[in-house]
Amino acid sequence: MSTILVIAEHESGQFKKTAFELLGKASPLASELGATLTAGVIGDAPAAELGAFGASTVYQVGGDFSNYSGDQAASAITALVKESGADYVLAPVSYTGKDGLPRAVARLNGGQASDCTDLRVENGGIVGVRPM
Repeated sequence: MSTILVIAEHESGQFKKTAFELLGKASPLASELGATLTAGVIGDAPAAELGAFGASTVYQVGGDFSNYSGDQAASAITALVKESGADYVLAPVSYTGKDGLPRAVARLNGGQASDCTDLRVENGGIVGVRPM
């Protein structure tokens, strides 16, 4: 069974709208794939509340992430992916998604599709649609 990990960003402990939007998008993808939907939280926030939005498990890297560091974000994302065993990671378009995630992908020898406007399941995997 595959796992989808949604990076749920927050500001001062309040989850951003994108966290809920990504969980909402990932839920039908997980259902169609027969995958587990999980969430990852970087820093200190009430992670348990994400279960109400479809995450079966929430993984968290605690600590002070108030001053953005690409290396620190990449280390946290790498830890979340390894702990969750994620096959797919969805992240918002933010510093973390545009800078930290690519660094983590490189560390994990993975692949990445950025700036996708839609996602769908095709041939047993997730396909991203990106404007060109």
